[in-house]
Amino acid sequence: MQLPTFKMITNRKLKTLTIISHGFIIVGAGHGIVCLFIFEIFSLINITKENLNFSFNTGENHFSVIGLTILWGQASLIFSILNRNKKLKNGFQIVGLCLLWLSIVYFIYDITKDHYTHIALITVVPFATCTIITFAGKLLMKIYRKILDT
Repeated sequence: MQLPTFKMITNRKLKTLTIISHGFIIVGAGHGIVCLFIFEIFSLINITKENLNFSFNTGENHFSVIGLTILWGQASLIFSILNRNKKLKNGFQIVGLCLLWLSIVYFIYDITKDHYTHIALITVVPFATCTIITFAGKLLMKIYRKILDT
């Protein structure tokens, strides 16, 4: 029995859909809710301030850390779309997805005592689906075809 090989799906549409689905994850912020795309604006504003802090302490600077992580993740995915080298394309795609997931994990870790973090669990489903398709899509298609053939 031969083990299945690991191959990522690296098409542009899936990467674009991944960036968009991550941006529309709704999280609680203060007395309301906001999409993750807004955190990028907060991070760009806070880059010029001196109080930017990358520690895991709770405080008001977690928005800038999340925003910068989102920006770096999206930049990595965009670079993987534009790059022609297969190894660099795959590497930047993995780094980009890890950074986007890190932004979600950091947000939930930073604000675990608040009740409004649970709304992100529902809106993260499209992004999680895109990530699963990226990493296991070809393997799932092979399994699906084997089931249909039998």
